[in-house]
Amino acid sequence: MFKKEEIEDYFRLAIKLAEKGRGYTLSNPLVGCVIVKDKKIIATGYHQKYGGDHAEVVAIKKVKDKNLLKNSILFVTLEPCCHYGKTPPCTDIIIENKFKKVYVGIYDPNPLVYKKGVATLRKKGIEVEVGFLEKEIKRQNEVYFKYIKEKRPFVIIKAATTLDGKIATLDYKSKWITNEQLRKEGNKLRCYCDAILCGINTIIKDDPYLTCRVLKNKKIKKIIIDPNLKIDKKAKVFKENSVIIFYHKKDNKKIKILKDMGVELIRLDLKDNFFDWKEILKELYKRNIASLLIEGGARTISNALKAKIVDKIYLFYAPKIMGKGLSFSEDLSYNLKNLIKLKEFKIHQFKEGFILEGYLKK
Repeated sequence: MFKKEEIEDYFRLAIKLAEKGRGYTLSNPLVGCVIVKDKKIIATGYHQKYGGDHAEVVAIKKVKDKNLLKNSILFVTLEPCCHYGKTPPCTDIIIENKFKKVYVGIYDPNPLVYKKGVATLRKKGIEVEVGFLEKEIKRQNEVYFKYIKEKRPFVIIKAATTLDGKIATLDYKSKWITNEQLRKEGNKLRCYCDAILCGINTIIKDDPYLTCRVLKNKKIKKIIIDPNLKIDKKAKVFKENSVIIFYHKKDNKKIKILKDMGVELIRLDLKDNFFDWKEILKELYKRNIASLLIEGGARTISNALKAKIVDKIYLFYAPKIMGKGLSFSEDLSYNLKNLIKLKEFKIHQFKEGFILEGYLKK
């Protein structure tokens, strides 16, 4: 019916559509859909936000004359769901509208859906083919796959640094290492994540808002590592969005003040003067956080790298050399045989600097 090139073109469009939902779908996947009748696109859709209609439903609802849907072809990047969650099963509306065939990019790794959505459609006489642009679609949904399969957030480290790896001067001053363009790119990365994490020293020294300025109506959770509850109730981080603090010291007066402000407090035991990252990620998973951005400071970033819980890293390089200063890897020390290594890295060039994006070798 379709040549391989035609099928892949429809999937490239669906992938492009799916990308529009980045930053808004939380623990749900990024999904795009294209509906074709007589080799003409009659509707498209993508999953726009967590709890909202799935891509297939969005596309189907756009077709005013439902008779057009009979015997039409549906292209969807991820296997249609077949269970009741925030929304009804997508398989129901596909069956109801008598689609002739469904092309599926990849199976959904969620055990509630995996191969069951495809089986449901086939039982109702709808032809289904699976396996198109799988590498691209899986990479687009790397956060979702990690969250579903390993039951923990996908962890990203971000640091703005000089060419010699410094994130701040010896007196802890760090504004501004990179220029406005790179800072905007950094904020965009922040907005694509569900939560941002900083250590208490960064909060005290920089007093950041930790807000999302790039995506409209995007709310990001703020996670603070503060074992001894040193945070000031007037800190700017409390100005917008919800804040979660991991702490250890039992300071009842401070705890009451923070709770009255609406802050969520999670007490953990200390291990080698830091929390167990597995416990942190476990708690964040329970709170529906699928992607976590660790922004600072040096001790927190070093500790996360040492714990081997980091999946991806973004280094924002300014074409500057500082000399003596603080490095984001300040607390790490390895020999040549066991250095931390990156794989599949890319360089994104800008007028005044560049971004290195890569995955951590396990």
